[in-house]
Amino acid sequence: MISEAITIDENKTIGEALKLIKNLNLREIVITDEENRYKGIIRLRDLITEKNLKEKLKKVKKRDCKVYKIDEIEAAKRMIESDCYLAALLDKENRVKGIIKIDSLLEIIKEKFGNVKAEDIETKNIIILESKEPIYKAIKYMAKYNISHIPLIENKKLAGIVSSKDITDFILKEFKEKTTLGELIGKKLKIFENPIISIATKNVITYSSDEKISNIIKKMFYYKISCVVNENLQGIITKKDLLKVLIKDEKEKINVIIIGKENIKKYYSDYVDFYIKNFIKKIRKIFNQGFLKLHIEKRRDIYTINLVFSDYKSRFIATREGREFLEVLQECFDIIRSEIFEKYLDIKKEKRRLIEYLKYF
Repeated sequence: MISEAITIDENKTIGEALKLIKNLNLREIVITDEENRYKGIIRLRDLITEKNLKEKLKKVKKRDCKVYKIDEIEAAKRMIESDCYLAALLDKENRVKGIIKIDSLLEIIKEKFGNVKAEDIETKNIIILESKEPIYKAIKYMAKYNISHIPLIENKKLAGIVSSKDITDFILKEFKEKTTLGELIGKKLKIFENPIISIATKNVITYSSDEKISNIIKKMFYYKISCVVNENLQGIITKKDLLKVLIKDEKEKINVIIIGKENIKKYYSDYVDFYIKNFIKKIRKIFNQGFLKLHIEKRRDIYTINLVFSDYKSRFIATREGREFLEVLQECFDIIRSEIFEKYLDIKKEKRRLIEYLKYF
């Protein structure tokens, strides 16, 4: 399961990281200090949204995906929580010993759970766009719904699929290393008005609802892809969707992850704890396991809060900013609660659970 870790020093710049990732054809890379201590993971799709290529990596927002022992279930949880395709394996001093790649976990899933059907793990109610829609719309949707793949249709038939990798490859190819997505979007260049199909993969690999996931994993490895689409456009399966099989029977627990708590005044911390405990108490009536991740940033006097809740199957996201911390925090929790309500309102077979759920709101 363990592979050698490719790392980059936190004192290197975004531009240097982009060059290394591109040359080695990586999706993400582990950041360390001079003594090989783990500092986080940065993804390619995150780097291209930064506006200053000369900014050092130590100042860039990073993802936290680490484990301290070789455990496929723990690694799968961390990858889902952080939206990463690898987990760093650390020693007691937080030094990087190696990495666990998602493909290693998929090999285990293929052998142990290969008979599970696709319909049992696929993501339903997927986001679909017309092939003639502009590129910037795909970028906007990926950011809004925190997704990496969008199937494209033409005359109501599957015409292609665009991924975050397609978009990053397009940007790096067209603009080399002189600029970033943040700057490009700001300039409103006409090239982003080109149809999505112009940068998409047209040969889409599909699956049937009753297909075994062992065969789906074989397809991903053979075609070197990270996503397949239901032949009837009823769902989509990514590599991270497959990880759900590993944690299906885990003990009931909701993990809480708070990033950036040092960016708020101490008296706000009690409010944060109260909101989280209250939220978890309420959702316990529906969800047995999952994670709640709160990311807090402050630039000058503006707070930016990103709140994510997932039961390792569905994902609910809210991002807001403003000057009043508690107002922004309240709004994010309200959005998540509303999204949960809407999801369960649309599922008839969940009526009884919904009624129970509403009693506590």
